[in-house]
Amino acid sequence: MRAHVEKRSKNRYTIVIDKGRNADGERDRDYIPTEITNKRKAEEEADRILLEYRNGTYIPPSTLTFSEYLDVWLKDYGSQKLGDRTYEFYDSMFRLHTKPQLGSNPLDQLMPLHLQRYYNCLRTEGRKDGKPGGLSESTVFKHHCILHKVLKTAVKWKMIRENPADFVEIPMRPDSDVASYYEPDQAVAMLECAKNEPIDKYAMVSIAVYGGTRRGENHWPTTTRH
Repeated sequence: MRAHVEKRSKNRYTIVIDKGRNADGERDRDYIPTEITNKRKAEEEADRILLEYRNGTYIPPSTLTFSEYLDVWLKDYGSQKLGDRTYEFYDSMFRLHTKPQLGSNPLDQLMPLHLQRYYNCLRTEGRKDGKPGGLSESTVFKHHCILHKVLKTAVKWKMIRENPADFVEIPMRPDSDVASYYEPDQAVAMLECAKNEPIDKYAMVSIAVYGGTRRGENHWPTTTRH
């Protein structure tokens, strides 16, 4: 297997992966368009992609926008895994908030900075009830957990290499004196987010979710060395 670059229209280079000959004796080649105009940089990118081909880790560029991917996710995953109320919440969130701000980005070009700015916008002007102002930190946290779950599925489906939600400052869920609870699917999303935290914090979240502990009951034990 070899790689080389060819100059195409507008002085941009296309990477050509030559995989040898197929069963019919014909050349088996993959053509990967790029926006690269410098030949040396194109060759460096070709070497990187060739290594991924050989390791079996290459993921072709996605043709979907993030908005289109959210529709695919709801249809192929959400409709099978989410309860009715949770599905309606996700659909409403995507339609009112996520798609207008993030939907036009190509799925494989969605960056942590895009998500960070999205959260910041939710805090300052996220209300959709005709009143000025932003959403609570608790609601922003839910948005993060849901998007993290959605993008984690894209990684599993080999549509993107890594989850951009892994690299943002996670919104903190403030304490509240108002009794509240999570739907099962929301609790799962929270556990997924907690996996990015140190093991002791993840353990405490797991105990709270599976044990149903109330605020003040979940303390990490300490030991004294004599």
